[in-house]
Amino acid sequence: MPAPRKASFWLRRKPIKHAIDASNRAEAARQTAQEATARLQTVEQAVANIDLYEPSAETEIRFRVGQTVLGKAAKEALDEMAAPLKNQRGYIVEVQGFSSGRGQVAIANSQKMADSVVRYLVLNHDIPVYRIYVVGMGNAPTPPAARESKPKLTTGGRVEIRLLRTNPKTADELR
Repeated sequence: MPAPRKASFWLRRKPIKHAIDASNRAEAARQTAQEATARLQTVEQAVANIDLYEPSAETEIRFRVGQTVLGKAAKEALDEMAAPLKNQRGYIVEVQGFSSGRGQVAIANSQKMADSVVRYLVLNHDIPVYRIYVVGMGNAPTPPAARESKPKLTTGGRVEIRLLRTNPKTADELR
């Protein structure tokens, strides 16, 4: 009669083993769900902040009246600004040209100056065109600085270049 006793022992053990296995699987599923929830929250936050750019660097290029070609000092300033961008993500470059004069002539001249900056950045620093936003503003008044009360009009030609970056954590989280 020992055989039936042995069988009943194993029959009673089997449900316990299944219960332990089920409990372990449930715990693993719970942990996986928690990790997925945490990852989803990270992605949601990154997506919500994806287009929140913060100023990172800026420079101003001055041009002589009627000139649209970059000089040596201008190229050096652009080189300094663009060098850290090699193989980077999560940035855009804002290029605004300003020119003295009035009307369409000033707008066209400011656009030519801004285009020369963009061309230099694309050809010499491999900055993708889709990362650059460019506009020729003509002689539009620029917003007053903190210590000034009136907007300033442009005298001569200049191009303002701003490097805007997303939060570094946001860019890294999406990789």
